[in-house]
Amino acid sequence: AKVMCILPCISSFVLPVRYMVGEISMIFVMISWLITITLIYLLIKLSGKVYASLLVYSGKRLGFLQIVKMAGMNRKEAKS
Repeated sequence: AKVMCILPCISSFVLPVRYMVGEISMIFVMISWLITITLIYLLIKLSGKVYASLLVYSGKRLGFLQIVKMAGMNRKEAKS
């Protein structure tokens, strides 16, 4: 049940209730917040890379895996 408090998509619903009931400590709340903030930061970085790659892309429609691969490339490689 403590795992639910760590998962970022669920923790915003489960964490406050479990903290108010007294089932988890403030340290656990801070750990959950740290995980959520880290995930948000990584998603922003990935989104920025994908967006920058797709700005210069002028080919056929891409699938999800192709977009993720483009995010890993630098801009010169993405143009071709």
